Amino acid sequence: MEQREDKFWCTQAQMNTQSVNFEMNGELSLPDYLGEISRLLRVWPRVMPPRRFISGGNAEFSGRVCYDVLYAGADGRLYHTDMEDTYTFSVSLQEQGAEPCAFLVPDVVVGRVVAPRRLAVRCRMHAQVESYQSRSVGVSLSPEEQEQVSVLGDAVECGRHFTTVSDTLELQESFDVQGRAPQVIFARGEVFLPEVTAMHDGVRCRGEVVVSLLCREEGEQAEGESVLPFAVTRSLPFAVELPLEGVCGEDMARAVGTVDTLRATVEGSRVSLSAGVLLQAEAAGHETVPFIKDLFMPHMQTECRAAPQKNWVPTVCKNQNYTLGATPTLAEIGLPPEAVVVDACADAEIGEKICKEGQITVRGNVHCHLLYRAGEEWGVGEAKIPFCITLDGTSEATLALASVPMCRVQQEQGRLRLAPELVLSVLGGISVGFSPVQEVQFLPMQSNVACDLEFYYPAKGETIWEISRRFALPPEELAAANGLDATSLLAPDVWGETAYLMLPSAVK
Repeated sequence: MEQREDKFWCTQAQMNTQSVNFEMNGELSLPDYLGEISRLLRVWPRVMPPRRFISGGNAEFSGRVCYDVLYAGADGRLYHTDMEDTYTFSVSLQEQGAEPCAFLVPDVVVGRVVAPRRLAVRCRMHAQVESYQSRSVGVSLSPEEQEQVSVLGDAVECGRHFTTVSDTLELQESFDVQGRAPQVIFARGEVFLPEVTAMHDGVRCRGEVVVSLLCREEGEQAEGESVLPFAVTRSLPFAVELPLEGVCGEDMARAVGTVDTLRATVEGSRVSLSAGVLLQAEAAGHETVPFIKDLFMPHMQTECRAAPQKNWVPTVCKNQNYTLGATPTLAEIGLPPEAVVVDACADAEIGEKICKEGQITVRGNVHCHLLYRAGEEWGVGEAKIPFCITLDGTSEATLALASVPMCRVQQEQGRLRLAPELVLSVLGGISVGFSPVQEVQFLPMQSNVACDLEFYYPAKGETIWEISRRFALPPEELAAANGLDATSLLAPDVWGETAYLMLPSAVK
């Protein structure tokens, strides 16, 4: 945040938050080389960060959403396809000059087969929109007035906010699947960001793309997949510094990531991965900036109007990851006893956020989606794992995003061991109130009171500033005339046992 050197102005950032829910509907026709749909198993959305356009008091957001679709064909085999759609939504800006940014998460995704080679997708989206505004606060005085005026200043904490979307980060890796010649059915990538830190003019992100491959043996053509597919998981680590002008190392930061593109090619037993990643990062900090609490011009009658204002100050802005665990039986999550789980993925929903007694509590559920085969049929089951996370920090409003970049699963004697990795990206802050002078009017003194008086008997608790303002006398002159410390303008009874004060006019 810019801090003005002009003593009559200061800059602040103010936060407003809005939640926007909207729905998208689209249809997909399968290409001719894929089998017909017998049973739809998964529709997995990936939401790209939005582009923003501001016009006429509104902010228009638009972007892409990609759906990864997994289904069982009429021949009993698994197939994968994808589709892409665009989203748009708008929010009204409360004031001119506001700078909004938005983070999007898919809420509910429903797929429906409308024909053997056609399906419809309905996706409900949730957007967290934050608006920040930099404003100059204070009075505007001419250079001549600035030279003569007496100022009583104060300071207030102000928030700083920065946001950016990265260019596409390209990652590549090759590895061998020992003893197997895999054919990739489906590839899914999730971004895991355990470390996000602010630095000078940027944000440093360290993490990995967790790639999950569902594979079959090359050459397996038997109807009904007599050999079960197998899952392969690989991590593509990365470390990147996103430029963000104005950020300093003392600020806090958080980020979320999305896999834009993911390609897997196979030659023999060797698999080559190529992933394109987009990162959306925020940094937040605070600084102390001055403002004018009161002022007057010597030998002039001064009328000031102060107006209450509020500043937003961030208290928490970070990524935090947690490993959850559960061991349900197949019966507890509604799977048939002969089911064999071959893959698992998960997402998270936040139910409530409670800010109380210096702590932020986030409650919700992780939904583990389990792909299984029972006999000759494919199916998907779900296990729900509740979570309750408590973070230190006072906050009046908290924005939280939850993701599950990986979900480990092991099946042992009718029981599943689930270990999803939950990542919370949290931003919270508080409001700080202050009352700067907004307008000032100077008028000639109605009577030359200061020249008619020689002594003044201060009341108990009166300060140098109050007496100086009452008689329109420079506080430095009043202090010097009475041998007082001019830096203690607001200290009551700074004159100790002195019964009276000499006014500067009496000693000239």
